[in-house]
Amino acid sequence: MVSFILCIGLAFSDLIRCVMLLVIPNFFTSQGRSFLLMYAMVLVMIYPVTNFSNNILVMSESATCGQGMALNETKDLVKTAVSPIASMADGLREMLKAISRFARSIKRAFVAMKNAIQEICSAIARVFKWLASITDICNENMGAPYKKCLKAFKDASDDCQVKLGFMNFLCGIVDIVASVCNVARIGELLCIVVDAVVSFVVDEIGAPIKAAIHDVEKMFYFNVSMEYHYNLTMVQSKSYDDVKRDIMNDVKSRLSVLDQAITGAESIMMFTFLLVFVRAMLYRWKYLTKDKYDNTYMTETIKYIDNKRKLRGLPTILPLRTKEKQKYIGTFSPSFTENEQKKLLKGIVFLVLNIINASFYILSDYSLYWTLLLIKEQLQIKTTAPVPAHLKVHVQGEGSMADMYRSMMGVLDPVTGHQLNVDTTPCMPNPGVPNYRIYKIVTGILICCLITNIFEAYGLRLRHIIAGCYYPKRDHARAIWLYNRILKMRGKLKYKMARMMKHKYQGVKSTETTSLKARIAIQYPRIGKVMKFLGYKQKACINCGTEGKEKDYENFHHCEGPGCNAVYCLDCFVDLNNICNICMNILDYGEDSDISEELDSSEDEFHVLAMREKARARKKKIEEIRERNRLSNTILEFRYLAGISAQATASEVIEMDRRAPLIESDASTVSSFGKPADQKGKGLLLSPSSSSLSSLTSSD
Repeated sequence: MVSFILCIGLAFSDLIRCVMLLVIPNFFTSQGRSFLLMYAMVLVMIYPVTNFSNNILVMSESATCGQGMALNETKDLVKTAVSPIASMADGLREMLKAISRFARSIKRAFVAMKNAIQEICSAIARVFKWLASITDICNENMGAPYKKCLKAFKDASDDCQVKLGFMNFLCGIVDIVASVCNVARIGELLCIVVDAVVSFVVDEIGAPIKAAIHDVEKMFYFNVSMEYHYNLTMVQSKSYDDVKRDIMNDVKSRLSVLDQAITGAESIMMFTFLLVFVRAMLYRWKYLTKDKYDNTYMTETIKYIDNKRKLRGLPTILPLRTKEKQKYIGTFSPSFTENEQKKLLKGIVFLVLNIINASFYILSDYSLYWTLLLIKEQLQIKTTAPVPAHLKVHVQGEGSMADMYRSMMGVLDPVTGHQLNVDTTPCMPNPGVPNYRIYKIVTGILICCLITNIFEAYGLRLRHIIAGCYYPKRDHARAIWLYNRILKMRGKLKYKMARMMKHKYQGVKSTETTSLKARIAIQYPRIGKVMKFLGYKQKACINCGTEGKEKDYENFHHCEGPGCNAVYCLDCFVDLNNICNICMNILDYGEDSDISEELDSSEDEFHVLAMREKARARKKKIEEIRERNRLSNTILEFRYLAGISAQATASEVIEMDRRAPLIESDASTVSSFGKPADQKGKGLLLSPSSSSLSSLTSSD
């Protein structure tokens, strides 16, 4: 839709063509460079910064993957560290099982031997038991005579003591004789021998044999207990997946700011692009409405005006003075004005800051990519560590002893047969490759901005040329304003006032054409604003720049062509032969004007009659203004308001009218300053700040 409107507008509208042409030089302005710089920053945000963000995510994923791999490898290392103890314990268990099997086989043989020995011992015990019974019988049978003999002597002794009374000491002989009974104990000797044999066999032989058998039995009953301690504490508040998810969410939340910055940069870029068009339209509007705006160029029109004034003997401005050359410059001059130099310096500083900013993002992107690529190349490992060389003892043969020795030698085997596999490939970062084409584009844009900054002054000078081509009348009016401004700014005010007073009282005709009010207004802007508020207005000849009062219709001619507002002084009116230099129409369509068939055959008779009627109405209005502004009428009106007789003689009226030009020269009206040509008024209005030349008849 926009393209269609532009195509139609460029084909049929001078306004759109002018604005579109003004857009091109506006790219040399700070707003144009801002658009290019913003476009470069958008490219930086979309490509290098986005790639930087993606590489940060890749780095985060690689780090989390590395943590997971470290966790898994830690578990494997724990298993490997525990495996020697576990393997040794397993070997010991196998060895104990073999010993247990060997012990059981020995036990079976020993139990058989034990049973045989127990049978022998039982037979011996039975023999000893029989001997013991024989001993008891022997003691019972052989010990009776001895006991009977002792009993007989004891009874005899007791009876003796009873019978003898105090002579019982004689009974001691009975006790002495009782020892004869020991002869009866010879039979007990055989019983003592048998008992001694039984005691010797049972106590000295049977007991040690039992103890030995018990000790041998205890050798085959044993218990092995293995205790080992290995402490590994791993505290994990979150699972590995939760940790990875939290890390990635945190990284993405921090990088979301970059996405918002990219969106904002795109919006600002569109705004700056629209601002370029707005500045172009604003320049056109200010060009048409403000004389002072971008009006510092010495154009061919100014040179033409200067030549016209030089031929008439009026003050000129060329050549410019040294200070004026620093402020006013030719369109194609290679030198810069002070304002242009300041803009150049500010633009370079701003551009350097943007270059540093863009370079930072680009270098960050490439540095991170280079770092991740270096990590990938240097830390990518894929290897398998084999089991180291070792010795193995082989036990040949069968049987319990062979099994026991085989189990004992198995403890010397390698503690583990697990191969250590190290593969870091899955966790290696795979960084995104920077877009080197974007690097070149951004570099080209920055170089283009540098070039536009250096040639900004030359590019902006094209704007008034483009606007002047579409609005030549306005270009002429702005040239007159600049010419008058330069002329009025020359010299100091006090010297000018002293020179004017000297010429006035000495009766010397002054060649100065700039009024005192205009100089005050141009040199003191605040006073000029007050004068503008009070209605200070002026007009100037569009051909030579001669300045005059707004209501002065005696010394100025106004073009009566349709849509033309040109104003000419009397000298230019004569030089132009009654032809407007702007619209190429007749300046004065009065009754006595010499026009008819000599005009262009295409001009319609009704148009000529209408222009003549318009000229008559204009002249009638001018006569009314002149009559109303006559000094005699003003004085009579003042007398009437003051209560003085309003009657005046003819001689007084003539004298007042004769002196009117001299008085009016000291009380000239003033025009609006800072306001451009009134497109609907009757003349070209110039401000004191845009000081036009005073008319030839003015002599303040």
